[in-house]
Amino acid sequence: MPTPLHEGFITRIVEEIQVQLRSIQARSAEFANEIRFGGSASIKFIDEEYGKHDPDAQFRHSKAQFPGVVIEVSYSQKRKDLERLADDYILGSDSDIRVVVGLDIEYKTGKKATLSVWRPNVITNEAGEIELVAQLIVANQVFRDTNGNPGPSRTGGLRLRLRDFATEGLAGSDLRDPIILPTNKLYSLLEDAEDAACFVGQQNGIITTNKPWIRKRRRESSPLEELTQGDGNRFRADESRAADQTTRDDSSYKTGSTSGGEAS
Repeated sequence: MPTPLHEGFITRIVEEIQVQLRSIQARSAEFANEIRFGGSASIKFIDEEYGKHDPDAQFRHSKAQFPGVVIEVSYSQKRKDLERLADDYILGSDSDIRVVVGLDIEYKTGKKATLSVWRPNVITNEAGEIELVAQLIVANQVFRDTNGNPGPSRTGGLRLRLRDFATEGLAGSDLRDPIILPTNKLYSLLEDAEDAACFVGQQNGIITTNKPWIRKRRRESSPLEELTQGDGNRFRADESRAADQTTRDDSSYKTGSTSGGEAS
């Protein structure tokens, strides 16, 4: 099960992209209105070699087989998985997935957060063959440093075009309307998500105080339900440990930080 930080960060990024898509006007507006947020729905490829993947977020044109933009968030120990996923998404879709966005968040050794972006490219390999590859366009661009401060770049960030949101068969070479999340925006979205996750993790949220009941009884589980629940618990263990560590680290950082370290 995704953690509050993981889901909160993804939700904020998706909302920002949707706001910018809705703001597009003139001739591009009709195309933008056909872009749908697909959540974490499974993506299956014709070539089974590339497996089935459930991205953290995706945007798909209503008439496209595959999403144009896929977003994945990972903790630092899973960083290499982003490279493999980018290959699978781009090669498995035969380049119909136009952009893979990787957001990597450290939690053990600091608060560093980085952005990576892959796009399809066609090259001539060493054998003289024409080959489709997933090309790394933005490599580990820092939008929050190890100390929790905004990254140094003022011109970087996630930079998309409207045409990225669908296969070339639908978008063509026009549709250049920009969708931009600069590094300071990514920073503020992550900080906001961490604040919210920390608030919930420390059980500071408002709950009901009116509890007139005397008893509550949980429904007993069948052996099959217990087995399924056990599998789910094992599957969630790594991410839960990461989230707990993030909450503890974030709580310590927030308490010890000063207003001078905040972004304006």
